[in-house]
Amino acid sequence: MAPIASIFIALPWFNPFSAGPSPSVMPKLAALACSAPSLAFNSVASSFSQRVRVDDMAATVWLAAARLSAWAGVLHDFGTASLFAPWVNSRAVGEA
Repeated sequence: MAPIASIFIALPWFNPFSAGPSPSVMPKLAALACSAPSLAFNSVASSFSQRVRVDDMAATVWLAAARLSAWAGVLHDFGTASLFAPWVNSRAVGEA
């Protein structure tokens, strides 16, 4: 069950899809859709020791997601983000 919860915790970090005219809606909906199963998994952990393990797992997953997100930023800086499209957004040089 923990690997499934890990996916729901990390997925909002890696949702690259954003469409206009309101580009912030898709990432927010993805985070909302992933938070419900994450909270349900945490509430299923009945004892305190299980709940502590869930908290440790969430912290580890968030750290791994932050590291991968930082690597995506490095890919942007070096202009190689297009190699990982569509999972890493890429823009041409000079575009915002």
